[in-house]
Amino acid sequence: MTEDQIPKFLRRITNEKEREPSRFVKLIHTYESRFNDFPGTEPSSWSEDEWCEILEECIQAGKTVDELLGAEEGDDWYD
Repeated sequence: MTEDQIPKFLRRITNEKEREPSRFVKLIHTYESRFNDFPGTEPSSWSEDEWCEILEECIQAGKTVDELLGAEEGDDWYD
């Protein structure tokens, strides 16, 4: 996968002006702190705003992304 195929909000920061964490990045850090796990955001067809909503709901409900979405090992989209 090339850099231009990765949604901008999932790319590594290379520009000094972009160093201020976005809402998405802040939610990822909060999620990682709360669940000691990364939510596995790629590959994904969800937008940055949709991911923010999902992560906020996970944090408020105390559920991981998998728990919130009802994902189980063996689901086609789980891996």
